[in-house]
Amino acid sequence: MWLLFLIDIIIPLLLGIMLFTLLERKLQGIIQHRIGPNVVGILQPLVDGLKLLIKDILIPQKSLLILFIISPILSFILSLSLWIVIQLIDNLFGILILLAIGSLEIYGILLGGFAAKNKYTLIGIIRTTSQLISYELILGMIYFIMALSVGSFRLYYFNLNIFYNIYIFFPLYLISIFVMLAETNRAPFDLPESESESVGGFLTEHSGIIFALYFLAEYGNMLILSYLFSLLFTTSYYLLPLHIFFFIWVRATLPRIRFDHLLKVCWYDLIPLVLSILILAYSIIFLCLF
Repeated sequence: MWLLFLIDIIIPLLLGIMLFTLLERKLQGIIQHRIGPNVVGILQPLVDGLKLLIKDILIPQKSLLILFIISPILSFILSLSLWIVIQLIDNLFGILILLAIGSLEIYGILLGGFAAKNKYTLIGIIRTTSQLISYELILGMIYFIMALSVGSFRLYYFNLNIFYNIYIFFPLYLISIFVMLAETNRAPFDLPESESESVGGFLTEHSGIIFALYFLAEYGNMLILSYLFSLLFTTSYYLLPLHIFFFIWVRATLPRIRFDHLLKVCWYDLIPLVLSILILAYSIIFLCLF
């Protein structure tokens, strides 16, 4: 039973992350007119993983040892749990479970940065908390709107939907692309770990396999959100390659924005807009029923 679980769930996700990192480095090299990885070919992700695995784990003297080690493990387990819910546990409240687990992921970053006892990790977790909580509101409203479109919180019903929601909710789809970048701390919204301002943010003191677990959790979240939004808007995974390319293209081309600008866009522009779409969707459904 555990062998089937490993083969069907964990290994495909890890292989997806490996191919994602290889594709990212190759495409970034092409976009920025420089040489990407060109020595070991498709084995490059395995070499990178082996390097992180054999590196020493440096633990700050004043850190909280247990929290420092457990936090990245927690982040990776929660990321893996999202994939398990999508693949196996699609019950009546599937989308709500995804939202709940996704909201818990902040604790892995929060506890890890706090346990390091470093001023730069403290800056990183403060930024992470503000950023993820802000955009979690938008993400939750998008989930509710898409659930209204099929009349259920179960992901299974999106596969049965005969209409492509991307045509009906195209403005909402554009907003969801923006939210995906912010929710995964992805450039140009990688402010919690910006090297130019806070050394490495909440990752400043992490190294070796501990850093690798945070790395796997971040890339796993990108793949999961890409797959999930592709399912919500097109009833299948057709948009998954486009979302992956978008993540890479944005990182290779756009500069990092200011943190206050990121929050202003969220609270002053996106939240009122998505809330208006949510109210409009509820109103249309109410009028159709009565």
